[in-house]
Amino acid sequence: MFKFSSSLLKQFVGGIKNSLIYKIRLTYSKKFNNSFFFLASNLDFWLNKNNTRITFTNKNFDNYKEHIKEKKEKKENLSWFISSSLRSRAVSSYAKKGLSFSGHRLAINYSIENITFNDSDKVVDCGANFGSLWIYLNNLGIPLTYIGIEPGESEFQGLSKSINFQNRTKISSYLIKKALGSKNGKVDFFYSEEADSSIIPYKGYSKKYQIETTTLESLINNLGFQNKKIKLLKLEAEGAEPEVIMGAIKVLKNIEYIAADLGPERGLNKKCTMKEVTNLLLQNNFEIIDFKYPRICILFKNNLIS
Repeated sequence: MFKFSSSLLKQFVGGIKNSLIYKIRLTYSKKFNNSFFFLASNLDFWLNKNNTRITFTNKNFDNYKEHIKEKKEKKENLSWFISSSLRSRAVSSYAKKGLSFSGHRLAINYSIENITFNDSDKVVDCGANFGSLWIYLNNLGIPLTYIGIEPGESEFQGLSKSINFQNRTKISSYLIKKALGSKNGKVDFFYSEEADSSIIPYKGYSKKYQIETTTLESLINNLGFQNKKIKLLKLEAEGAEPEVIMGAIKVLKNIEYIAADLGPERGLNKKCTMKEVTNLLLQNNFEIIDFKYPRICILFKNNLIS
């Protein structure tokens, strides 16, 4: 009984601490001017023993630089750009453990760490956001083709600037400012700078605007990759995952792995999309090879590809 109560108390205190830290970061990210923001954020990073520091680029972007110690010398490891309008999300993502860890964390959450990548593999990143998957793949040090899809204006600008800045990477990148869906066209996009955004309306979005959509089939064909094997589709569409799969039915046979976030994020009622996506993929020769909970991420493998 004592151990049980102690565990609950620890969780309660931890929850309060995390909530307080979040509010502090939200305050200095949103309310402080540039000078005080950089001072507060870098102090936050230093207190977390994090080797990432933020420097000023211009009024549009903050530059996150991660350093490592190698043979007692400090060496710049990675430089990344995030829109200054997304400071609170970026600080929350990187303050505790840094840039490289964000890629490692994503690979664990989606079970992508279980996949062995080879030279010339092709990866589709649906919902590229800040580019954590690219960071993970780049750290593998092998030549790959990365197709990053991100409909958010500010997110895409930072992603594009970051990837184009890298001059030592072995990755060939294609960046697409559209949303994947069940058909080609235009739809309303429900956007928030504080959270992930979606083509499905949800509670709490800050603005709505029109964006272009494309099916995965059309995208692959337009890039000239028809009938080419896609090693991985990382799927994060904030509740629109069934639409993405429906727009990819004809090319599923060429995709070896699908790593999907299928948690309760769809629409006003925050429905889980696990049932719909899993049924579609099981009907198309995929099997489940890993499952993560409480964040519902599932790794599927195509049985037709050995």
